[in-house]
Amino acid sequence: GLYDPVITPIAFKNDQYNNPVTIAGMTVIPFVQQHGVAGRSLGYRFGDFAYSTDVSGLDDAAFKTLEGVKTWIVDCAQFDTEFVVVHPNFQVVKEWNERVGAERVILTHMTPRVDYDVMRSKVPAGYEPAYDGLVLEFTS
Repeated sequence: GLYDPVITPIAFKNDQYNNPVTIAGMTVIPFVQQHGVAGRSLGYRFGDFAYSTDVSGLDDAAFKTLEGVKTWIVDCAQFDTEFVVVHPNFQVVKEWNERVGAERVILTHMTPRVDYDVMRSKVPAGYEPAYDGLVLEFTS
């Protein structure tokens, strides 16, 4: 009810979380994420690629679904300021990726306080801030 949908939503049943479903001919694994006071959101895994935005926490089931992804786009609102209730900072993302093991972590959902060049200079190899116009190709 917060936003009008721009597409027809597909409601997942509880037994579909962390299990493959086919949408438009593509295999997708939806998983539940915590999103602070907003409750929960969904992340998605497509083959060895995953997408997690609007996330403040991941449970063991989500980590298990994410294991083995090579590229992970993940929410990272800021670099070194305090953790925000509904969005993680870089330290939290880095700790999560110690469990996930993604080779390439693309940081998204950054606040206006984050400068792209400063963020890029601070993150270690394997991490990179996203930018407008970034195009990624993957297969599921």
